[in-house]
Amino acid sequence: KDEVIETKTEGVKIASLMLSRKVLGKERAEGVEFVRTRPGEKRAKGKGEVVALEGSEFVLPADAVIVATGQRPEPLRLALGDNKEEVLKADPDSFSSTMKGLYVAGDYLSGPSTVIQAVGMGRRAAEKIIRDLTGKPFREKTVRMEETEITDRKRAWDYVPRQEMPTVQPVQDRLRTPTTEVETGLSPEQAQEESKRCYLCYLHYEIDISRCIYCRYCIDVAPRDCIKLVKEVKTNEAGAITGFTETTRWAEVNAIMIDNSRCIRCGECMRVCPVNCISVTKVELTERMARGGDHV
Repeated sequence: KDEVIETKTEGVKIASLMLSRKVLGKERAEGVEFVRTRPGEKRAKGKGEVVALEGSEFVLPADAVIVATGQRPEPLRLALGDNKEEVLKADPDSFSSTMKGLYVAGDYLSGPSTVIQAVGMGRRAAEKIIRDLTGKPFREKTVRMEETEITDRKRAWDYVPRQEMPTVQPVQDRLRTPTTEVETGLSPEQAQEESKRCYLCYLHYEIDISRCIYCRYCIDVAPRDCIKLVKEVKTNEAGAITGFTETTRWAEVNAIMIDNSRCIRCGECMRVCPVNCISVTKVELTERMARGGDHV
């Protein structure tokens, strides 16, 4: 959406419901012949058919024509002998392909993506290659947990609007040199304001049930409905909490839990707790060198 707005701001006109027929010109591009279209019946996978309106042909003059019909990897065909061939296929989880010893990553595997995603995929593919060659993992994922302090995130920050990215103005200045960066970046004040929108989801608030006196102070002071009276707690085989059954009857209450998916990390519950039974833990999924490995 932002890209479309900026495109129109720079004077680009977007036309729809038209289909190109041919590029006109002999020695150079002079124009493109189009035909008007209308949406047709829906086909498989929900895609609509495009119906050309015969007799609606028209020509748009052009000095240059850039063909951009979307991006996808061109199938790579492998020779199998006896004049047979097959299309190279790859597994997005292991990065391995139907050709032994060949690993695939980046746009060929996933389709169009960003440079950051491609670099990350290349890193994961490299680690998979090391594992396959040596039989040992290079890195391993681990959860890092540490006690932290109260956060003081304000309820009003839920309504802080997204900060608009400043751009080069007037628009004509964007076209003076090909190296001009259109987006100039947020100012320190804007960045500070934008950071208030973060919910600090890596902070986990928890009530120690063995110390809780069920006074309800935390429930009453919470600016959002995130502290629940719980009848039953559901866990998986590893003992991790996967869900809970809420109740409104005190006779059925077996625990009071903080729903971290709704918590805004304001810290109000910790401030009012008379027995200090609420704690906050910083939880991060990180990586470390595999134990016992001999990789450097």
